[in-house]
Amino acid sequence: MSNRGFKMIAVVSIAVFVCGAGLSRAGAPAQALIAADNAKQHRPDPKEARRLYDAGATFVDVRTDREWSGGYVKRAIHIPLKDVAADAAAKLPDRNLPIVTYCAAGPRAAKGAAILRKLGYHNVTAMTGGYSDWNAAGGPVEMPR
Repeated sequence: MSNRGFKMIAVVSIAVFVCGAGLSRAGAPAQALIAADNAKQHRPDPKEARRLYDAGATFVDVRTDREWSGGYVKRAIHIPLKDVAADAAAKLPDRNLPIVTYCAAGPRAAKGAAILRKLGYHNVTAMTGGYSDWNAAGGPVEMPR
């Protein structure tokens, strides 16, 4: 087995250990998947993000209010990119939550994830593509009331 293979096994083993150390059951599978993705410097596409969603990850929509009003990932938390630094602590009090950020096309999601990491969130990844790709892939969506 290659050195890279051993590193990947080590990272996944650590993620599984950490997830078993008192974190929520719903979040543990998502945290392990996010740790594996981050170890490979890989961002999930909408299909892969669906696995994270089904495993209990919290989705954070960093689009504008106007974009949000056109629909969003079911159960998502809305924090426009310009407000992530100021509002994250209030809307995401658990810094160990598995989090997937998304936007309309991908770049703002990556910026939002980077801000959350700087704020001390440990299990964050950003979905490639965007909301329309999630919707086209059959991901669960809602409309504002």
